[in-house]
Amino acid sequence: MTVNLAKKYSPKVDERFKVGTLTGGAVNSDYEWTGVSAVEVYSIPTVAMGNYTRTGSSRYGTPSELQDTIQEMLLAKDRAFTFTIDKGNEMEQMGAKEAGKALRRQIDEQVLPEIDTYRLTRIVAKNGHSASGAVSATNAYSVFLTAQNTLGDAKVPQSGRICFCSYTYLGFIKQDDTFIKASDIGQKMLVNGQVGTVDGVPLVPVPSSYLPTGCSFILTHKSACVAPQKLKDYITHKNPPGINGTLVEGRVIYDAFVLNNKINAIYTHYTSGTICAAPTVTYVGSSTDTITLASSTGSSTIKYTLDGTDPRDSATALTYSAPLDTSTWDAGNYTVRCYTSKSTLIDSVVTTEVVAVSAA
Repeated sequence: MTVNLAKKYSPKVDERFKVGTLTGGAVNSDYEWTGVSAVEVYSIPTVAMGNYTRTGSSRYGTPSELQDTIQEMLLAKDRAFTFTIDKGNEMEQMGAKEAGKALRRQIDEQVLPEIDTYRLTRIVAKNGHSASGAVSATNAYSVFLTAQNTLGDAKVPQSGRICFCSYTYLGFIKQDDTFIKASDIGQKMLVNGQVGTVDGVPLVPVPSSYLPTGCSFILTHKSACVAPQKLKDYITHKNPPGINGTLVEGRVIYDAFVLNNKINAIYTHYTSGTICAAPTVTYVGSSTDTITLASSTGSSTIKYTLDGTDPRDSATALTYSAPLDTSTWDAGNYTVRCYTSKSTLIDSVVTTEVVAVSAA
């Protein structure tokens, strides 16, 4: 005789590991998206200093109109999820699929990691400085110091910097005397995920899947990246039409933008891969009236803009193919921004040159 034994489900669920949000301390919400999907930000340049002349009608020099640029930040990430929990399944599994816990699990394991990864991807994509080279316990601090000094030369404030690193790099830097573990730091000073500091900079290790291939660490300043979350809407419906149980729905509208005047506050170090050589900008007036862009990286592509916007994400970016003929351009200053890319290499940083085109 066959005996049917009922299954018993434990109320304790075999949960996966989760780390929560890690990038909150590296971004800001300085701009407001209420009621709009896009925000336009002006970037206003300055002019170089010159000598005062005590005679003539232009004693302060020749004035030129400030050519501001506009960066449009358009929210593009509109993400959603949905699932059901049948009432019968919930009862038979002793409430293990209870809606509130399932929703929390969805947020922790899907929503927050996606946002963190996206933010770091956007930050790296518009870095102002990058380097490549092997890292070990003997040079982990020296490469970090190079990043620190580079940001210092770019006038990036020391306070507000944060470093996201791979666990491999963390293992190296922890062997250096400059590393101060989190247990020795006042709790109010810690950001989420921080394990310690190096030179006063919070160190946050992240899973390798959050970082670009070969990336060892990202040193950034929280003022560089604007990361709005316009909508976070999570709803549970009890017994909606056609379902005996719970329907769970969620929607998140978010994005991340690196401000054009803050790209020099981002430094990325790669342990592998070759970085494309940044292009050069050469202007020859009077005789040929051309602007030439060139990179020492062979078989590469150069993208450029002439309106001061970042060619890595600008709608006005063009692909360089031949010297630009300026003979028909109006005389004045033009901001040329360009970068080099190649499918097998890491994109170069952006070269920015202000070209003073003379009258034809």
